[in-house]
Amino acid sequence: MFVKRRNLGWGVDPVRMTSHMTSSQTLLMNLLGPLADDPDWLLEVLRVVLARPNLTEVLDVAVEFAPPKRSHYLGDMTRVDAFVKLAVEGGIEGLVLELKYADRFSSRRLPVSESPRYRDLAESTSLWRSPGHTFSDGSANQLVRCHALGARTLQVDLGATVPVTLMLVHHPLDLSAGPVFDAYRRQLADPKLATRIDLELFLQTALVSAPSIGQARGIQTLQLRYVRHEESEPLWHELLAATQPARRR
Repeated sequence: MFVKRRNLGWGVDPVRMTSHMTSSQTLLMNLLGPLADDPDWLLEVLRVVLARPNLTEVLDVAVEFAPPKRSHYLGDMTRVDAFVKLAVEGGIEGLVLELKYADRFSSRRLPVSESPRYRDLAESTSLWRSPGHTFSDGSANQLVRCHALGARTLQVDLGATVPVTLMLVHHPLDLSAGPVFDAYRRQLADPKLATRIDLELFLQTALVSAPSIGQARGIQTLQLRYVRHEESEPLWHELLAATQPARRR
């Protein structure tokens, strides 16, 4: 998945992707690579974590997604971790996935309240209860832009306004992402269009529904790498002892 996305052009950092285990982008590829290779498996996982048994098919998965002609959409440089097109009973919906591992929400702020494209989107989709308030909320700026990009993408591509859900997957030890996301969800006209799940539960759901032993082992490897930090705690302290200067007596 990394090589394929890299060949498409700008959007993935080859240094972080190949050198930093704490990079959310690396986790994104490790997590979605196997699932996207088996759309039926990914569909089952999403049915469970979203509590949406009416999802019928995964139509497309794009990682580090931004539309090729930004001028036809929102006109800015917003990019989402993953954008999934889903078939549901009676139509098509979108899913924007944002993944947080050891980083925080972007500190980059765009003046969306001044953008006629965002105001038009708010009016045509009725996505937010009070767009003026939401657009001026700096803490939610990244979430607003990501959700808006998903909604606008399908609006343009399908010629119709359809539901788009924003899903945050975050590490269970990340205590800061949840409150920010929950505050944003309360600003939606339909709060069901935003949901968050911790990484441990997401991986466990994928493990339980894994179609083969090999795929299950792959998920267990991700659990060991990204969730079960206690397994490496002794080695961490050993490293600290070996690298820190000896204390003066």
